[in-house]
Amino acid sequence: MGSQVFAYGVTGSGKTHTMMGDSAGDEGLVQRTVKALFEETRRRTDRVWTVKLSMMQVYNENLQDLIGSRASDGGLVILDDKIPGLAEAEMTNADETIMMIYKGNDKRK
Repeated sequence: MGSQVFAYGVTGSGKTHTMMGDSAGDEGLVQRTVKALFEETRRRTDRVWTVKLSMMQVYNENLQDLIGSRASDGGLVILDDKIPGLAEAEMTNADETIMMIYKGNDKRK
């Protein structure tokens, strides 16, 4: 099962605040969802769970890998429903996942 979040809107409309929250401790959609996901994986012991994270940005019609170690401006393309070369990191807990998302967010333009 996979999922994605697409935030779209004009500059200053609150996309980042809605998704990431603020420094005063108001959690955004990302933190709440990640915590709920890992809580569910702990609760449901009837299967083995693997959580993987990819993060990209579309900027000036180019795809940018936000968690990969190599520069990818303009090097990624969407083929059907796949993006060959997009980094995928296996996550083990909510804190690790949220920190990786913050690191990826820091690479946004």
